[in-house]
Amino acid sequence: SVPQILMSGRTRGETPEEHVTCALDLQGKGAAETDSANRLHKEIPQSQILNGLNQEQATAAETTEGPVLLMGGPGCGKTRVIAHRIAHLVANKHVPPSQVLVLATSRTAAAQIRNRVERFSGVSLSAHPEAHEAGITLGTFHSLCWFLLREHIHLLGRYTQAFSVLQGKDAMAIAWDICKRRKLLSKNVRFKTFYHMLCRAKQQNKTVEELYKQAELMPYREELLPLAQVFEEYEQILVDNNAVDGEGLYQVVRRLFADVPSLLSLYQKKWSYILVDDIQDITPAQYDLLRSLARLHGNVFVSVDPNQSVSCWQGGDVHIVRQFEDDFSPLGLQKFELRKNYRNPRPILDAAKGVIEIADDN
Repeated sequence: SVPQILMSGRTRGETPEEHVTCALDLQGKGAAETDSANRLHKEIPQSQILNGLNQEQATAAETTEGPVLLMGGPGCGKTRVIAHRIAHLVANKHVPPSQVLVLATSRTAAAQIRNRVERFSGVSLSAHPEAHEAGITLGTFHSLCWFLLREHIHLLGRYTQAFSVLQGKDAMAIAWDICKRRKLLSKNVRFKTFYHMLCRAKQQNKTVEELYKQAELMPYREELLPLAQVFEEYEQILVDNNAVDGEGLYQVVRRLFADVPSLLSLYQKKWSYILVDDIQDITPAQYDLLRSLARLHGNVFVSVDPNQSVSCWQGGDVHIVRQFEDDFSPLGLQKFELRKNYRNPRPILDAAKGVIEIADDN
């Protein structure tokens, strides 16, 4: 049986509430890029764009060409650098606002960046569906995927633009129904564990074919084979009902770019400057999207706290930082480190460093 949510279309045609895409100085649909840039010039004189930054921060903000990795702990001003860098790109480098893409891992982080830019520049960032047309695109990875699918999912031939985005509990209901019918659950196989494995596979960008191949090669075949079978049936139910789940957004976008290479090329050329906050918290699927978009121009700026990952329980992978270095070093990756902390006094920092060192030793 198919859960009722798939028949109701509760989220159909609407942006998921927890994700918002914003635009710089958007005064309505069709607002000109030059209006955004001109207003930014008026609000912030070019000579003052980098005022208030220390030398390390200013150098990172001014290095706009090629890949950049900015390292620093909490309170070092990483988000501040992103806000000033955005202003520097538009006001000093004369980059059209629509060529700038800013991504965060959560609604809270995206709102913080938006507020910093608004407070610093006096320029409003508005949440409009047409934000991408005239202004800076700023939002979460989820909101970016939702926008791409809303515009282009019909090109795959298996969905329409009226597709539904399932919330977590609705996706769980479908998986539960499949597991019960297949009699996969027992005292030794709990549903939550099984569902976690399913979500993890999606976060790691695994396909059904890859799971079946793993099941053939791995010694714990009896665990992976049922997972692959559930994954396959689960995905088919979603396709049959014109639906995508939250974790599956990335896989559908990946398939879309693979099947329609001209579409990927379009967005690679559109967003010639990409900024990402806290890359240590993104999932492998999110990183795959970032790498695809940034591969053409290489102008990608990411911030990282090497000693913190708050999203590991949601699929965030700290090893992605090393992957980023490997992928973008051939393009001339530049690294900057922010050492001065503006939030915490020295005793707190020393204590935190001691805890981290003990954890590393263990």
